[in-house]
Amino acid sequence: MENRNERSDFSMHIDYLTEGREISYTAYNVIIGALLSYGFLLDTFLVIRFSDTMRRTNPLIFLLIYFAAMIAGSFMIRSRNAVMGFLGYNLIAIPIGLMLSILLPSYPAELISQAVLITAGISLVMTVASIMFPQFFARIGSTLFISLIVLIIVELVAGLFGYRGTIFDYLVCALFSLYIGFDWYRANNLYRTASNAISVAANLYLDIINIFLRILSILGKRK
Repeated sequence: MENRNERSDFSMHIDYLTEGREISYTAYNVIIGALLSYGFLLDTFLVIRFSDTMRRTNPLIFLLIYFAAMIAGSFMIRSRNAVMGFLGYNLIAIPIGLMLSILLPSYPAELISQAVLITAGISLVMTVASIMFPQFFARIGSTLFISLIVLIIVELVAGLFGYRGTIFDYLVCALFSLYIGFDWYRANNLYRTASNAISVAANLYLDIINIFLRILSILGKRK
């Protein structure tokens, strides 16, 4: 039986708690699903409501607020207090929604819809794969972490030389697709607490957003 006390191998993900009051399997999964839906609906609202406002915002000020909120959210979401964790989740989702409100207006609605559908399909496939092949995903945590660090460094160096090839978009999509499977595997081998459900939702939310943005980039370059 898998050890339910393990921590995530991906240090950039939200770490999970190893103790707390357990909830039912159904309640655990309902919280994860509800938070994911909430995060994406919140992003949609922010894109619709604040696109014009964000285009007039000073980029440097926005970046400072963005990273401050993300860092604060990542700490708050580790709390054993579910209310504090939910506030931390919002501090992660809201900056991303505002960032999307800057990026998405430059893409046609058709491409955005295609990216959403492809992302949803990948997410579903990888969740099913995680259920069908748990032992595979149990072994790849460290490999994913190392691959992500290497990919970030290589892409940054390539960017300094002016190369921003689509190959990086495909690699990031592949990497975070595997992370969806890994995070879902981990979700089912943790203490089922409300706090861990929030952390799982945050990790999956970030995986899916990364995939969506890269697929949108791929479609945009093709267009």
